[in-house]
Formats: sequence, structure tokens, C-alpha cells
Amino acid sequence: MEQKVILHSSRPSLLTCVGEALTSVLFPFQWQCPYIPMCPLSLSVYTQAPLPFIIGIDSRYFDHYETPDDVCVIDLDCNTISMPDEIKKFVTDRPLPLKAMRILRKGLKAIASKLQCMMVDSDLAVELAPLDYDEVVSRNSLDQIDITVREVFLRFNATIFGHYPSCLSPMVANASDSARDAKSLFDQAKFLKMCPLVDHAFYKAVFNTQLFINFVEQRSFSYSTDTTLAFFDECTEKLSRDLHAKLIKPLAESQRQHDVTVVAAPPHGLGLEENKNYTYDGFPILDHKLFYNPTERPSSPDTDDAKSDSSSLITVRSTSEKLKGKKAAEVAHSNPELWAK
Repeated sequence: MEQKVILHSSRPSLLTCVGEALTSVLFPFQWQCPYIPMCPLSLSVYTQAPLPFIIGIDSRYFDHYETPDDVCVIDLDCNTISMPDEIKKFVTDRPLPLKAMRILRKGLKAIASKLQCMMVDSDLAVELAPLDYDEVVSRNSLDQIDITVREVFLRFNATIFGHYPSCLSPMVANASDSARDAKSLFDQAKFLKMCPLVDHAFYKAVFNTQLFINFVEQRSFSYSTDTTLAFFDECTEKLSRDLHAKLIKPLAESQRQHDVTVVAAPPHGLGLEENKNYTYDGFPILDHKLFYNPTERPSSPDTDDAKSDSSSLITVRSTSEKLKGKKAAEVAHSNPELWAK
């Protein structure tokens, strides 16, 4: 199940986006092997590693090196996948559980159709790469699609491993090292008895992966502190009662405020000496004389005294201040980060 995977594209941001999505849909499992979402060409030797990995690399890599024989290569620019014969045979001999596969395929087809309709509504005649949707589809629509994709893969994993909790061995105090082994923590034979015979080859392959071994260990020893495992168990219970139950609730608008990125303008050196370093041992002592002391508003604003007091609060910029402001504007006009200055 754990294979060598190379993602390649001419756009670095696309590599990270797809790499993160690929590892995220494995939930509740966590990728345990090397993962390099954007590998520099100077470190492309890691693609020859003798163990499973997920590596994203620039497409120029293939201009200088041959494709490794035992690697699954995914071209994100052309939307193509090339697999060696060994991996094809592995996938053929160990197909995914049929029932769960139908659910997964149905959900993904519905998402693809929805994206296609959005492209038609936007008068787009060309196929878009994943990152291009941001420019033509509203943020709310993308959030809905994101939740739908997560729901589809979560439903798939919860379906094929829905009855795993009943196969976990009970924990005992002061257990020996052998009792802490993954094979001792999970009753594989009992699990296989609950599955169709045609799916046994798939599950046996999963049981030998680092993904599943780590999952069983985390479930046995860290369940009380890991809320994600509790959430997955809750999803399996929902599906056991209702196959069409909703697993993920969309976030309310108020809960999405953390997605807003605020960029603070960096400090500028206007009026400071060039090539001089400024260091501070601590927070400076504030001079209270420099603070503005607000004047109380007079009780009768219609009196002459009140008019004179209010007029005295109006500050007129001096000629030097005007020149200083003009100079600051000339310095900052070419740099959008300094416009706030």
C-alpha cells in the first residue's frame, strides 16, 4: 500500500497543495514515510531512496534524469499518472473493497460534475489545474467543495474500517513489550472474519503498513488525548446507524475568521542613518510628557470660551511637516507595503 510517489509540476505552489491534500485524505492514518512536498533539484537524489516516499519536484527534473523504474509518477500539469508494472499488478491483486469503492467513486464523480458546472458558468472553455479555481470560483463555493471532498474520503475510510474498535485487544497495566506489539494490540483474524473473502488480500496488505501500525498504537496508547481518533470513532458509529449520515458539519461564518490573513507593514528606515544597527537591551522607559493629554469638552459649547478652546485643538501642519510627508510619500509610492505609512 505504501509506494514511492513522485509529484511533478512546473508550478511549485501546486506541488505543496496536492501533496498536502494527498496526505490529508489518508485520515485517520498518518503518512509515516519520507514526505517532501517540494524537493529542490539539487536534492533529487532522494528519489532513489529504497523506501516508500511522497516527493514533489519540478518538472525540469525529467530533463536531466531518467524516471526510476519502481516509482509512481504523477504529472500535475498534464493530469496523467504513470505506474510501473509491479505497482499495477499490486493494485490489481489487491483491489479496494467493492462497496466502499462504489461510494467513493460516486462521491468524486459528483464533485467533478459540480466543478465542471462552475467552469461552464464562468464561461471557461479550458480545463483548469487545481489552483486556478481560486480565480473563477467564489470562496464559499470552494469551502463547500473542500468539505465535500473531506466527507467523501472520510466516509470511505470509515466504511472499510468501521468495525475495527471491536478487534482491539484490551489494555492491561504493566504489559510486556510483546503485548505492546501492533499484532498483539489488534486481532487481525477477527477483523478478517467480518469482511468479505474477496477483500482479504487488501486488508492483509494494509495490516503490514506503517500507516496502520501507527494508527493501532495511537488508538491503544493515546486515545484519551487524541481528539481526532475520537472523532473518527464517532463517524464510524454514525455510519453503523445510518449509511447516509452527515459526518462533517460546515463551519459557521464566525468560525472562519481565523482564515483571514493580516499583513503588517514592515518598519521603514526613513530618517535613520544608513548601515547602522539599532539594538535594545529592554523596553524603553516611556516619557509621559510626550503623551497627548485630552482636554475635557466645555459644558456650554455655544459660549465664546468654548469656541476658542475647540479651535485651539485644531492642529495646522507646518511647512517642514508638509515637506517631510511629501518625502515619505515619494519613498513609499513604489512599495505597496509602505503605503500605510
